[in-house]
Amino acid sequence: MEAFEAIKTEAEIRSLPEAFVDDLHVHDHRRLTITADPPEQFGWVLRKHGTLLLDARMGGAHRRAYVRHLELSSGYRCYFWDGRRLEACASAELMAEKMERYEDRTISVAGY
Repeated sequence: MEAFEAIKTEAEIRSLPEAFVDDLHVHDHRRLTITADPPEQFGWVLRKHGTLLLDARMGGAHRRAYVRHLELSSGYRCYFWDGRRLEACASAELMAEKMERYEDRTISVAGY
């Protein structure tokens, strides 16, 4: 619940999203508080038209595709939840790098 409260607070401070608010209040809420396996770390994108929650466990190809998509647009803010706090990221690429570092740590801990 702490992660959802952090992103909800940031959205309220920024008065975003202006449209597709179900992204935040339904989809992100469900993913972080109701699902059986919520992400411990994740990237989060706040836009005028909705949000995007990216599980840090997603594969690199998917992550790069999202970054390419974001770099073609404007008016978005990227964040990374490290399990304790929400950190603003200067770019989609930086958010993806933080997600990748988490993924690498998870793989090495698991022994793969």
